Amino acid sequence: MAMNYFVVDTLSTVRAYVGAEAFWSKGQKDAIYFLSRYTITHNEKEYQLYLQNLTVPLGDRVARLELQKENTNFNIVREAFRKGQNHPDDIMAMALLFKRFHNLSYLKKSIELWTQGDAEIKNLQNIADEIHALVLNKKFTPELSNHYIATIDEINNRLTVLEGDYSKTLGEAARWLSSTLFQLTFLIALLCLIFSLWLAFSIGRKILKRIEILKAGTIRIEQGNLTERIESLDIIANSRDELTELAISFNKMTESLSRAIDERNLAQERLEIRARQLSEAQELAHIGDWEWDILKAEMNASEEYYNITGIDFREKLTYDVLIEKVPPLERELVNNTYAKVLQNKLPFQLDHQIIIPNGEIRMLNVQGRPVIDEEGNLVKIIGCTQDVTDRLKIQSQLVQSSKMASLGEMASGIAHEINNPLTIIKLAATQLQKNVETDPNASPSSINCILKIDSTVDRISKIIQGLRAFSRDGKDDKFEKVILGELVEDILSFCSERLKHHSIKLIKENISSEMIFEARQIEISQVILNLLNNAFDANDTESISDKWIKISAADSKDFLDIRITDSGKGIAPELQAKIFQPFFTSKEIGKGTGLGLSLSMTIVKNHNGDLFLDTANKNTSFVVRLPKKQHEFLNHGAKVT
Repeated sequence: MAMNYFVVDTLSTVRAYVGAEAFWSKGQKDAIYFLSRYTITHNEKEYQLYLQNLTVPLGDRVARLELQKENTNFNIVREAFRKGQNHPDDIMAMALLFKRFHNLSYLKKSIELWTQGDAEIKNLQNIADEIHALVLNKKFTPELSNHYIATIDEINNRLTVLEGDYSKTLGEAARWLSSTLFQLTFLIALLCLIFSLWLAFSIGRKILKRIEILKAGTIRIEQGNLTERIESLDIIANSRDELTELAISFNKMTESLSRAIDERNLAQERLEIRARQLSEAQELAHIGDWEWDILKAEMNASEEYYNITGIDFREKLTYDVLIEKVPPLERELVNNTYAKVLQNKLPFQLDHQIIIPNGEIRMLNVQGRPVIDEEGNLVKIIGCTQDVTDRLKIQSQLVQSSKMASLGEMASGIAHEINNPLTIIKLAATQLQKNVETDPNASPSSINCILKIDSTVDRISKIIQGLRAFSRDGKDDKFEKVILGELVEDILSFCSERLKHHSIKLIKENISSEMIFEARQIEISQVILNLLNNAFDANDTESISDKWIKISAADSKDFLDIRITDSGKGIAPELQAKIFQPFFTSKEIGKGTGLGLSLSMTIVKNHNGDLFLDTANKNTSFVVRLPKKQHEFLNHGAKVT
């Protein structure tokens, strides 16, 4: 039976080589056709089709060269034969046939023809490279076209002859092999039959009972019964022969298997418990672990990491896949951080945003450390990523709630206590104005006083309205068109008096009603007011003689820069990296919570903008950079009104 299998398998393998030759021939014919087309049309698509069809003979060539080596790498052979479109089930049989019978006359001749064909393919590649270079450099002429087409035809003709000889040789080899193997099979089968009859007659009775004992024992083992021992054969035999030793070995094996299975089941149970606990802990904490293999440029991560980032777990995880989910304005920060890790090989911590598939922006805290091999080379970076969006939202809500409570009470009190008297004053001023306008003896100074009273009442009302607007949470507002000039005037209406009272000069530059951008007006008002308050605190010192705050704007193609600069001498370099961190403050105790810049940064980032300190300015200068138009896919479905 083994010989029959060998015969059938060998003939099947020869058949596989015949089929491979057909694929090889079709590949080179199609490649020559598309190269000829490319020589005429210069169409890059034709050249790509030529390369695509050439992969079949090229793959077979790699397989042949590897098989001709003394120490063959069969992984390379498998991959090369797959490119040659050979069936995966035939590949190893083809490789073994080549290794075993390559010195056989027929196969040796076939390999020589194969080698000649590969040489012609190499010539074809050289011709194609020359043609492609001439086409790209626009140096191709009709004379060259005729020359190369003739050359390609010559190669094609030679290949046709080689393919015919190769097929003929394989056919002769198959017929010779079939005849030889049949004779050999018949001879071996006859010898085996004679030997089997003699062996069965000689030892059949002697070992029949022992085999039955072993058979019964193996059946019990197959059924999973590892506790019942096989009867020792030395009970029925005077000597310890191979069957007896086999029975003893079976008993020892069942004991070892039983212990190993028990230990494996216990370890597996513990491992499953620990894995479940770790997965649940990561899910509760919104933390996912990951590993970046620098050499393979691939990343492996836990299930929670995929949940956090919104990446499909079936997708191959790479750095490029991850960076595509980072908002464009933060990609430079992320790239620079990882570049420093690769260069300095030091642990790192990074906060950045990410856009998940539903368009929502999430804030991630990433921590990692490099893995160095014995030679000091960076091979991996391992770390964990935590979704801190909800935590930051809670912090923001706490601050907002505190502010809302204070300002809400104040605004409500002011509105209640002042609006009614203001109404009376307004009505009285209106009545006085009518009386004075009809009185011919009224002096101009009286009229001016009445008008001043009326405008002052309007100004107080505007301040109250501004306080009410600022105390309201605008995070759920829709994006709307905002006129920068009007926004700044509304903010300054209830803080300019404070600046005058402390002898701080307010400067406005390049702010016009033509500067329009899309934003949540309440939130941007909060950002600008917070920066103005910080600038006020920086000026609230006796060490500065000339106190001033300047608010200016710069209009570019896509962005609007709002700059707030004060007469302070800047922020110390060692503090610049910390000022945007939550709860960090350089102010005295009781004068700051350390949340102003952090919350302002969050608001601006949610507007797809940026907030940064201009370190090149000799004074303290913050810039709020906002896009003029919001991209809808980044706005959580918000509409611009």
